[in-house]
Order: sequence, then structure tokens, then C-alpha cells
Amino acid sequence: MLKLYRIILVLLSPALNLYMAKRKRSGKEDLQRFPERLGHAGIKRPEGNLVWFHAISVGESLSTLPLIQRLLDSSPNLHVLLTTGTRTSAKLMENRLPERAIHQFVPIDKLSAVKRFLDHWKPNLVLWFESELWPNLITEIHMNKIPMIMVNARLSDSAHKKWTLLRILVKPLLEKVQLCLPQTKQDGERLRDLGVKEIGTVGNLKYAAQSLPSDEETLWHLSRAMKGHSIWLASSTHAGEEEVIIEAHKKLKKNHPNILTIITPRSPDRGKNIKTLVQKMGFSASRRSANDTIEKNTDFYIADTLGELGTFYRLCPIVFVGGSLVPIGGHNILEAGQLGCAIIHGPHMENFMDISAAFSAALASIKVKSAQDLAHNVSHLIEHEMEVRRMGLAASQVVHVQQSILDDVVRDIMPFVPK
Repeated sequence: MLKLYRIILVLLSPALNLYMAKRKRSGKEDLQRFPERLGHAGIKRPEGNLVWFHAISVGESLSTLPLIQRLLDSSPNLHVLLTTGTRTSAKLMENRLPERAIHQFVPIDKLSAVKRFLDHWKPNLVLWFESELWPNLITEIHMNKIPMIMVNARLSDSAHKKWTLLRILVKPLLEKVQLCLPQTKQDGERLRDLGVKEIGTVGNLKYAAQSLPSDEETLWHLSRAMKGHSIWLASSTHAGEEEVIIEAHKKLKKNHPNILTIITPRSPDRGKNIKTLVQKMGFSASRRSANDTIEKNTDFYIADTLGELGTFYRLCPIVFVGGSLVPIGGHNILEAGQLGCAIIHGPHMENFMDISAAFSAALASIKVKSAQDLAHNVSHLIEHEMEVRRMGLAASQVVHVQQSILDDVVRDIMPFVPK
């Protein structure tokens, strides 16, 4: 099956090249650093031992940071390489990676790119976050006798059914993993069924993630600019959700004429389109990336910038977390919970099913299904400050109870860390 996979990749090489060219034109690839996607290293390999962390996008890369720091603290001669696949995650990691940790884009799964990457970096250990499987990468890691651990591994029921159909390809890959640290017991059972041999600590490292950073001066200026408004935040929104949020704002404005709705879109480059949509529906909007000011009559503030979500979570005690009104699977409500926000989300939380269940059980979150539902709950929270505080405290306690997971994960990984 691996030979067949490689033959298919060769045959589809022209189509793959066209696909990557399209990604470059659309701004999804960093043009200056694109050679990294082909396995050409952007910088020299540091001397000494190197642990390679791979986390495909923003959420996964943020959850690596506490573990990266703990491993670096364990040895002054250790270095860390973190690879991701998106420009957004690369930009975030520029300012958040500690000393002795470097970032590169993960190579595409062409055999030549993979070999170039491994020949240059020669990692001593690979920590693979969540459950992305690339046959050439995993096979070459194994061929080079590099131990590989799946960390924070996740496999939903639907993904398990799909992978079962590809068992003949998936099983040999998962058998090459020395240790799997799943998010839940169910994830571990599904991965064991498909070939993982050794299961270790069960738990979600996202609970141990550092709080999103905030700039105090920015927070102060925004707080002054929004004085006199009742505010709430719709974070990490996707297309199809803004219409619902605007409709909820319309309903809120009847009882709260000074309402200011803040939107932080998941993709900041959608900010201009969101402003146009808001204006078409009869409301005024300011964009942060355009340095627009917030006036008394401003209805929407579109925070279409990168790396400022922590500031807005500290600014807004009431937060709707997006990716959940449309079938995206939801986004990380732990980030808002860490900072004591009262959390609202939609029905589509498949990517955070256990986390959302924990928040629901603690009465730390509210699930909504419509604009009417959203407006009603935001209005209730605006009018009941003590309920906001209760929910925020419950959310922070849910996060705090699970933070010891980092110690357990470190304990399981340390025997594999090069001395």
C-alpha cells in the first residue's frame, strides 16, 4: 500500500504542483518560506539533541508550548523544532516560542521533500500532536529509527469509521508509533483498534496551555474607547455565523441601544467582507486593522488582527465562541474559560466534545441554536452581572482541575527524551 501511495503521488505530481501554486496565489503559503514546504531548511540545525514537535495549525501549536518549555527546562543542551502547516500558526509562534526553539513549515508528503527535511534536521525524537497521518513522513521517521510519540491524540467516531475503511494503509503507520497519549479513553480505544500498540496518559493538553497573551496598553486604550457601551464578543467566527450575529445584534439593540458587538473572525483577512456585510444590513462598523475609531454610534467593532484574542477575552466578560453555529466542529472554549469569561457556543462542538461537556456539566457555558436564542442569552447576561461572574468562575475552575495533565504527559515522554 505504501508503494501504491508513492506511485499515486508521482502520477498526481502535476496536480499537486498546481494545488500548491493555487495556495501561493491565494496567500495561504508564505512565499519567502515556501522552500521549507519542499524540505529545504530555512536555517541551520542547532548543535546537540533535537526534539521535533509537529502541530498542524493554531490550536495544536498553542497546546505544545507548555510541553516545549518543560522539556527545554529539563536539559540545557536540548533544542526544539516545531513544524506547522499554516501561515497563521507560524506568525503566532514567532513571538511565543522560547529560546532554543525554532519554527519551520512542515514539508509536503512527497518522498524527496521528506528525505531532505529529515537529512537536515536529524531529530532524536518526534512528538506528533493530535492525529494527522502522512505516510511518507511517518515511514521515513521509522526507517531512520527515530522514536515517535502521538501526543494529545484524537480520533472521532466518524473519523474512526473512515480510517477503518483504510485500515490496510492506516494500521502499518500506527504500528510504527512507540507511544500514544490520547485525549480521552475513547480516542485511545479507537486508535488501538487501528494499530496503536502502547497507550499512555489519557488527558487533553489544551487544559495546560498558557493563557493567551495581552498587551496592557492596548487593553487600556480599548477599554476607554468602549466606555459607555454594553459589549460582548463573537470570537473565531466563520462565514455563515456573522449573519446570525448581526441578527442577534439587531434584537439586542431594542433593549440595549448602546450595545457594541465585537467580532474577531477566525481568518483576519475576512474583516473587510464582514464590514461590508454589516453595512448592508444597516449597521455601522469599524475595523481594527484599518485603525477605525469606536464612536458612540458604532454598532460593530471588527478586530481583524492576529494575536490579540487574549486582549479581547480580558475586555469582554461575555463571549460567543464561533465555528459552532456552522458545521466546523467548534473552537477552543478553554482559552476563554482560562480568563473567566461567560461562554456561549453553538451546537457544533464535535472537535471539543468532552471539553464542552465538562463546561456544560459545571454550568459554565450556554448552548444556542439561533439568533433569537443568542440574543436572549446575551441580553440576560448583560442584565445579570452576578451570573456572568458565576459562569466565569465555574469555567476557570474546570480548566484548573485538569491542569495537572502536563505533569503526567511529561512523565511518560521523559524516558524517550535524549540525554
